[in-house]
Amino acid sequence: MELNLNMKQIFLILSIIICMMSPTIGIYSILKGKFKPQRMTRFLLLLVSFLFMGTLLAQGDRNAIYSIFVIFLGNLIIFLLSIKRGIGGTTKLDYCVLSMAILSLIIWRVSNNPVLGLTMSIITNFIAFLPTISKS
Repeated sequence: MELNLNMKQIFLILSIIICMMSPTIGIYSILKGKFKPQRMTRFLLLLVSFLFMGTLLAQGDRNAIYSIFVIFLGNLIIFLLSIKRGIGGTTKLDYCVLSMAILSLIIWRVSNNPVLGLTMSIITNFIAFLPTISKS
C-alpha cells in the first residue's frame, strides 16, 4: 500500500499536529495541578473558536476546518476542566472580549459576509488571549 500525499495534505497534517500541542500541554498542566485556567477566559476562547468554525463552514472551507476543530476541542476540554480545577472571576477585558464576540456575530449576520465575521473573530481571539499571555 503506497501512501501518496501532496504538499497541501502534508501541511494540513502538520497544522493539525501543531494545533494539538498547546491544548495537550494545557490539559496535562491542569491535571498535574500546575495551571489553573480562568473560567471566563476559557469560556470566551471556546466561544470564539466556535465562531471560527461557523465562519469557516459558511465559507465552504474544508481544509482549515480540521485545524479549528482541534482547537475547538482543546478549548472545550480545557473549559470543562476549568469548571472544577480553574479559578473564577471576570475582568473588564473579559467583558470586552464577550462584547467583541457578539459584535463579530452581528457583523457576520448583518453583512452576510463570513470573511468579515472571520476577520472580527481573529481580532477577538487575539484580545481573548491577552489575559492568558499576561498570566504566563
